[in-house]
Amino acid sequence: LASRLGETPYDVYVLTGDGELNEGQVWEAAMGASKYGVDNLVAIVDRNEMQQTGAADTVLPMGPLADKWAACGWHVAEIDGHDWDQVMNALTAARALEGQPAVIIANTLKGYGVSRILNDPGNKFHGVPIKAEHLEETIAEIQGS
Repeated sequence: LASRLGETPYDVYVLTGDGELNEGQVWEAAMGASKYGVDNLVAIVDRNEMQQTGAADTVLPMGPLADKWAACGWHVAEIDGHDWDQVMNALTAARALEGQPAVIIANTLKGYGVSRILNDPGNKFHGVPIKAEHLEETIAEIQGS
């Protein structure tokens, strides 16, 4: 909304995790953006099904996430968040929309590309940096993927 007040409109991108969607203020903002036709807004949901305290659907089941966003009046695209062609196509389509905000639900695997972290069931890597002794190995693995 603020970009409409200035002389130079701009786009806004929001990156959120699926666990963060448990917050009521997210849905208040989603409904408001739809009400005011904020079509310069694109939300990207990292749907890795994990959050700080465990599996997202165990902590608080979200149900059909795409349906929730659509019910709030958003254009919804669900993609494989590891497929860069799908990511770029979804972003391009979202920017072409008029009159409504867009959400891209990017289905991902937590720790994708790093075997030490991939789908860590204990969630011991959530918000924790890679230890120094594993850093070179981790960087090499990422660069090789």
